[in-house]
Amino acid sequence: GGTLAGILLQSDVEVTDRFNRPTTKIIGIHGWLDNLNSLLPISKKLIEHNPSKF
Repeated sequence: GGTLAGILLQSDVEVTDRFNRPTTKIIGIHGWLDNLNSLLPISKKLIEHNPSKF
């Protein structure tokens, strides 16, 4: 999961860099990480229940 999260975060930072100021970017990343942390267990369960879809 760590590698996938790293890739998602990197692409999120690149997109945010283009459109927002650095202060907004930092706040956005913190919120994004909070969302990611709460979604990871759900994603894990979905992948375990439906491995063929992934």
